[in-house]
Amino acid sequence: MNLKHSMLVLENVSHSYGDGLVLDQISLTLEAGEVGCLLGESGCGKTTLLRTIAGFEPVSSGRILIHGQRMSAQRYCVSTEKRSLGMVFQEGALFPHLTVGENVAFGLHGQSKLAKHNVVHEMLDVVDMACYIKRYPHELSFGQRQRVALARALAPRPSIILFDEPFSALDAHLKYALAKDVKAILKRCNQTALIVTHDQQEAFMLGDKLGVLHQGQLDQWDCACKLYKSPKSAYVASFLGKGILVEGHQVSPTLVKTELGLLTCPQVFNGIPGIVDVLVRPEDVVLDEDSMIRAKIVECDYQGSQMVYTLSLPSGKHILMNAHHMCCFPFGKDIGIKVMTHAESTIVFSRSDNVCI
Repeated sequence: MNLKHSMLVLENVSHSYGDGLVLDQISLTLEAGEVGCLLGESGCGKTTLLRTIAGFEPVSSGRILIHGQRMSAQRYCVSTEKRSLGMVFQEGALFPHLTVGENVAFGLHGQSKLAKHNVVHEMLDVVDMACYIKRYPHELSFGQRQRVALARALAPRPSIILFDEPFSALDAHLKYALAKDVKAILKRCNQTALIVTHDQQEAFMLGDKLGVLHQGQLDQWDCACKLYKSPKSAYVASFLGKGILVEGHQVSPTLVKTELGLLTCPQVFNGIPGIVDVLVRPEDVVLDEDSMIRAKIVECDYQGSQMVYTLSLPSGKHILMNAHHMCCFPFGKDIGIKVMTHAESTIVFSRSDNVCI
C-alpha cells in the first residue's frame, strides 16, 4: 500500500437534518496508516460526521472519497457495505449467540472455510484473544469484547475502521491501557482509522491527526502538538488542555498588558493596538511570593503527582496553576504569582474574530 496515498478525503462536506445545519463545510484528509481523532462537545456533530463517512447519512453538499473513490456527494451515496469499512461501537456490538471465533468470521464472505479459519486465528492473535476463541461475549470483560470487536473489524482488511466512543464505558485506568494497546495494533496492521471521542487524553494518545469540531465546523485539523501549541481559534485554545483566556491590551506589536503583567507575544507586523485575549495555561503560572501580582486560592484539585489550584485574580477572573504535590496551600490564601511566557510560545487572539494573531 502506498503510504502517501490519501485513504480518506472529505471536501467541504455539509449535512442537514431538515432546516438544521449539522455539518458545515468539513474538509479533512487521512493518509494510509494514519489514525485520526475527532473531538468536541456533545452535539457538535462528531457522530453525524462518522455516520456520513459510513454511508448511514447522505451529504447535503461536498464529497467523501475513500481510497480515491467517490462514496458520497450531493444526491449520490454508495451503500455502507460497499465502502470497505470496519466499525467499532461503544458497546462492541458483538452477536451474543456467536462465539468469539464466529463473531470475527462474520464479515468474511466468499472465502473458503480454511481461509476463514486462518484469518480468524491471525486476527485473534493480533488482539491477544486467541485463547478465547470458543467463548461467548457474555463470558468476556468489556475490554475483551472491544478487542474482539476490533479483530472482527480488521478481519476483512477494510480501507478504514471507524470507532464511535469505543472506550467510554471503561474506567480511566483500563480506558487508557486499552487505548494504548489499540493504537499499537492499528499501527502494526498499518490500518487507517478515524475515532470519535470526547476524551482529550484518549485523543492525544491515539491520534496522528486530531480535529476539533465546534457547532458543526472543523475549527482545526492537525497533529496533536500543533493543536496544543498553535491553536488557530480561541475555541480550540480553551477546549484543549485547561487554558484560560485573559483579557489584555496590545500596546505594541510585541507587548500585551494584562492584569498578570506585561506579556511578550509574537511579532505582529500588521497588528493594531487594542483589546486581545491571551491564552494562559496552568503550566505557565508559577509561585513567586515577591511578585506584585496577587491571587487568592479558591479551589484545589489533587491529582497525585501535582496539585491544580484555581486562583482568583483581583478582577474576579479565575486562572489555573500547577504545583508540586507537596506544595499545599489552604483555601483563601493570598499568594504571589507570575506568568512564565516567551514570545514564541505566547498565544494571542484578536477579540474581534477570535482568530490567533
